[in-house]
Formats: sequence, C-alpha cells, structure tokens
Amino acid sequence: MTDNKEEKLLDHNYDGIQEFDNPMPRWWVNMFYLTIIFAVGYFSYFTFGYGDSIEASFQKDMDKLKPKASKNASKLTFDTSPAAVAEGKAVFTAKCVTCHGEQGQGSIGPNLTDEYWLHGKGNLEDIFHVIKTGVPEKGMIAWGATVSDPDIAKLSAYIKSIKDTHPTNPKPAQGEHVEE
Repeated sequence: MTDNKEEKLLDHNYDGIQEFDNPMPRWWVNMFYLTIIFAVGYFSYFTFGYGDSIEASFQKDMDKLKPKASKNASKLTFDTSPAAVAEGKAVFTAKCVTCHGEQGQGSIGPNLTDEYWLHGKGNLEDIFHVIKTGVPEKGMIAWGATVSDPDIAKLSAYIKSIKDTHPTNPKPAQGEHVEE
C-alpha cells in the first residue's frame, strides 16, 4: 500500500490485487484527442475529394516520369557491330543462359532463335523493352534495375543476331510467327 492519502482504491478486488483510480496523464489524453482530429481530417481530405485519390496520385507521378523515359529512349542507339554483339553475348552468358539455354534454344524461357515471339515483334526495340521491363507473369524479371541500358541494347543486338541459328535440341515454337 501507499502512504498517499489522495489516491483512491477501487472497490473491486481480483485475486487479492486492488487497483488505484489514477487518471491517465494529461499529455496522453491530449495525444488521443489529436489523433481523433487528425483521423477525421485525413478521412475527409481523401474521401470527399479534396485530395488526390491513389490512382490520380499514381498517374501524376507517372506523367512526371514520362519525359525522362522518352528522353532516355531517344538517346538509345543499337550498335550491331561484331564488338557490341560480342559484349551482348557476354551479358547473355552471365544473365540469360539459365532460362534460355547456352545457344538461346530455350529451357525454362522461350526459344530465342526461331521466328516466333511471345512479346513484341522481334525487333531491337521490342527485345530491349522486354529485357528492361521483364514479364513478371511469365517469370522473366525486369533487368532494367541491374543491367545498364547500353548493355541491354548490346544484349538485344546479340539476341537479334542468333535468330535462325538452328541450335541443337531447340524448345518448340511459342508465340506469334513474325517474318522480317
């Protein structure tokens, strides 16, 4: 027990334990009221149209990024020289062989040497886009975060160069037939 005469013991008793009737600290009560006021304001701001919805906010952010993306895409050039293709082959060996096979014949991933394409039309820009952004629903990761754009361009040139190479034991054709 305590010697403080101002503290009041409550009447109930649980397993021999009695509790004091002490008020909550004033700063704690004030914080509680402030959170209620904030919640009402937050709810009103986003529910009744004063603030942007999540979709509108996302679209604004994407619109800000579009000029940067188009500026970077316009600077991109595809070098199809033998040296660039050789560098692209090195990137292919390091990153792509696991899914597409050593000769691009396909294993987990599709065959890259035939005239069939699952995504795009098989041109350098489409190949670049698929490598950079990936195809998550098919298991292809987006390499744009870990491989530079110039290296992806060289990799695209290499993939384009192995078309019609007829490797041994290719994966069956998948996708749309594209003739050039």
